[in-house]
Amino acid sequence: MLSVTDERLLKFVPDYKLNLLTPAQIPEEDFGKFRTGLGAIMQFAKHRNDQDVNWMAGNKRFEEMDRETADLIRTVTGADIRFDEKGEVVNMWAAWENGINQARNDGFSDGEAKGRDTTMVNNIRNLMETSGWTAQQTMDALKIPAAEQGKYAAQL
Repeated sequence: MLSVTDERLLKFVPDYKLNLLTPAQIPEEDFGKFRTGLGAIMQFAKHRNDQDVNWMAGNKRFEEMDRETADLIRTVTGADIRFDEKGEVVNMWAAWENGINQARNDGFSDGEAKGRDTTMVNNIRNLMETSGWTAQQTMDALKIPAAEQGKYAAQL
């Protein structure tokens, strides 16, 4: 990690042994060997992008995690995990599952809103064609609030 071209300088550079832990290379059964929250942090880092989150389900270390470790997981991994527990123990599995469900619900809500918008734009177009009205006249006839008319006008 250090390139020294002058051999005389090497005597001033300490040669410390450095152990690197790479979560992706740790076998699943070895995470239990960690006696501190570091095991949970490393395991979460390894699996944070997995589609299947069953690795966390039923895992005691994630169901009863101290708040400091949970906060560190959020910081280190950038995971958007929200936990509401007020005490010193956090159920990360429940928080993660709630986050997934919330994201799924947000996606459904966004899809429903886009569907309603598409339907409204189609209704406006159809009414404009049959009546010969302008977009503004049609939206006024449909009693579309002025605050929403801009988003529909942009799609017409």
